[in-house]
Amino acid sequence: MGSLEGQLRRRLEGFRANAAPVLEIGLQCGARRQRIALVPRAVSAPTTLAGAGVVVFADGAAWRFEPARAAGDDHAAAEADGSVRSPIPGVVAATPVKPGQAVTRGQALVVIEAMKTEHSLTAPFEGVVQAVRVSVGEQVDEGVVVAVVTKGEG
Repeated sequence: MGSLEGQLRRRLEGFRANAAPVLEIGLQCGARRQRIALVPRAVSAPTTLAGAGVVVFADGAAWRFEPARAAGDDHAAAEADGSVRSPIPGVVAATPVKPGQAVTRGQALVVIEAMKTEHSLTAPFEGVVQAVRVSVGEQVDEGVVVAVVTKGEG
């Protein structure tokens, strides 16, 4: 898919001085997806590039946006090996399951609080919790494995 910077550069190919100065792109913040129109000099908040995305600083908060992913990308990866990863950096608010516990698909395994919102990370399939690798109050980064589930019954 490429970085956000790469997407912007590709969009500028064929630039015309008299063309409408609007660029529409898809961004994602956690599980929330949004298509937005970028108008030059319309954003007054400071920003910085961060990996494939951008961080916008506004009203005392930092908002990380990245190119929108296809629906279910994170869940599809968990389907492959049962590793459930945090989609965003945040603080562990709850771990409602324990190792050895049988779970159903969609059951909450870990709850991450980020940007004043709770995000439930759920079991990708019916199975048994092999590990919960985080504890309440722990700070986690994006992509960290927070729990592991294996297929089957307990």
